[in-house]
Amino acid sequence: MKPANEELLGELIAHVGRADIVADVHAVYAEAAEAIAAGRSVCDLSGRCCRFAEFGHCLYVTSPELICFLTDIQSAPSPSPIRRALAALPDADPGELCPFQVGRLCGARAIRPLGCRMFYCRPDDDAQMKSQFETFQGRMKQICRARELPYGYFEWTGALAVMVRAGVITPNPVDA
Repeated sequence: MKPANEELLGELIAHVGRADIVADVHAVYAEAAEAIAAGRSVCDLSGRCCRFAEFGHCLYVTSPELICFLTDIQSAPSPSPIRRALAALPDADPGELCPFQVGRLCGARAIRPLGCRMFYCRPDDDAQMKSQFETFQGRMKQICRARELPYGYFEWTGALAVMVRAGVITPNPVDA
């Protein structure tokens, strides 16, 4: 697995907290939710999609999504599953398992990235989702151009681990 581009991730730190980027990303997420609902895809809550290595895939996140997640996570209550997961990130094996999985559910569901929102374990949803995902990925690139933000496409857990090590996001030590 390719390591996270720490230089580019470092550039993104300055953009954490930007309300314009967060609003843009949330708007794309809302559009994605409408598209998913119209397609009638169903999540069977198996938790398989969060076990990346076992399911044979990686989750990637774009620059604007990462900024949105990092901004949103600042308001996560403590203690919480999100904060506990953050404490374990620097020691985790990137790409192995989503640290936010709690049983078969997502502990960060409200603020999860586009890939989580659009990936379904059922093969019959695959072709439809791939096409829609490409459309919404294009929207993330548009956000970067409009907001003068460097575009990056990062492996999810590795990028978060870099941000924890850099002190951009900090777990509450009590939760660890």
